Amino acid sequence: MAIPPGAGSPEFLFTDQQRKVIEHTDGALLVAAGPGTGKTRVIVERIASLVERQIATPDEILALTFGGGAVTELRHRVVLRLHEQSGPITFSTFHSLGFRLLRQHHEVLGYPTPPRFITTRDQVELIRRTLKTMDNTIATPISRILEHRFGAQLIADEITRLHERSSHSADPEIRKALDAIGTEYHTLRRQASLIDHAAMVPEAVTLLERKTELAHTLQQQFKFVIVDEYQDTSINQERLLELLAPAPAPLMVVGDDDQSIYAFRGTTPENLQAFAERRNASRIDLNENWRCGSSIQNAASALIAHNTDRLDKAIRSHPSTRTGSIEWMEFEGLHSHARGLAEVIDDEIRINQRACGDIAVLWRTLSHPLAALLLDQLIQLNIPAHIASEHHYSVGLPPAIAALITLQTSGLDPIDDSALGTILESVLSGANPMFGQRAQREAHRLDQSLEETIASLAAEDPAYQPLADTVEAVRRLSKASADSIQGFIYAVWLEFPALREAARDLSSEDIETATQARRTIGAFN
Repeated sequence: MAIPPGAGSPEFLFTDQQRKVIEHTDGALLVAAGPGTGKTRVIVERIASLVERQIATPDEILALTFGGGAVTELRHRVVLRLHEQSGPITFSTFHSLGFRLLRQHHEVLGYPTPPRFITTRDQVELIRRTLKTMDNTIATPISRILEHRFGAQLIADEITRLHERSSHSADPEIRKALDAIGTEYHTLRRQASLIDHAAMVPEAVTLLERKTELAHTLQQQFKFVIVDEYQDTSINQERLLELLAPAPAPLMVVGDDDQSIYAFRGTTPENLQAFAERRNASRIDLNENWRCGSSIQNAASALIAHNTDRLDKAIRSHPSTRTGSIEWMEFEGLHSHARGLAEVIDDEIRINQRACGDIAVLWRTLSHPLAALLLDQLIQLNIPAHIASEHHYSVGLPPAIAALITLQTSGLDPIDDSALGTILESVLSGANPMFGQRAQREAHRLDQSLEETIASLAAEDPAYQPLADTVEAVRRLSKASADSIQGFIYAVWLEFPALREAARDLSSEDIETATQARRTIGAFN
């Protein structure tokens, strides 16, 4: 049975289980929400219900989730739902909240000034400075790593993981060495008023533990705390939640242990069950999938049932969803794989009268060699096909330079997403390519421009600021006048600091620095 929504809410109905979540106000609540069960819609309506029923004012609500894109989407949907009533509701990621608190109270942890986000380059440089001050006996267990030409970067990455996970290395000697290096690195980092992504949450925890009056103020302010994707919370994020909303505060967490994907940073599928036991939480299951038919849902359920330590739940497809069939195919090698898929598509078109536009082939990354092979096979069968984000660049030019030329000649309103993505993943941005890839996925998911997505992500998470700076550099470069490709590349050289820094580092006495500089410059020869 479905129950009509409250005044002012969307036209569609809510199920009994969804309405229970929306109206819950007493104590902790665990919402086990499978894929396609409408959890975001329910979170939006719960926030609206709290405001419209005057149970909480907007500034008394804190909604936490993972990723700037998710924050932007949630805020947008709440504003659409409540309009002028949305007011100063706090939407944030864990890292953005921690960063904001640390900037406001930087002196508590010894920062001379409000910290700014550290670049990858600065982080590696701090690690190198740290290693030069360390006793050789301390670094002995990791000497083989240090011999690697990117050893400092590897050490920085490992210290980041250890800080974020609060876990222990399998080798106690290696852990001891990393702890010693990490302690000195974090001291130097704070002295320089720099903060890395991994430190934002654990240092926010330390801040609230030391400054208990601040923790109490936040507890009084945020009377209702809602956390999405709780299965992905780390130990430090759970500690931060306990400081923000200790029992018996009405803390609501939403998640699906079957979708836990951050084990590498210390999360486990047992997070949800542990929360329920620790907080003596009520539990409500959202188990109707409105997204896919029974064939897909049943196959997924049968597969995931083999996982251990998961919540006991049963997801079913809503009767209104379209169904179909699933076939498992195996091929020997990429070429036979491409031919086999092409034959399946050909049969669908010729025999089943399926329109070409109704067929899509999905895989994890477009760089997979199967993409080009399948496209060739379809062309041989006279089947029109294209790779959705394919972009043709000028032959013989570095991809990032060709993409910049494409943008300058095609106009910047709006900026072409494919060309911009190529630039963001290149050394021009000075950012980890991972962030550029994440931004592109968020843009596709939210169905909005990459430039708009980056602006939203950077506003919520400082790790994305280098991408926002790159977009601004692209726009400034569009005004550059050059009558030759050499002149244009020189304009690029002037606009993007990554190239200038690499040129300076070519003469560095540090072998690793000079090697990385040659790779960067070589990408534009």
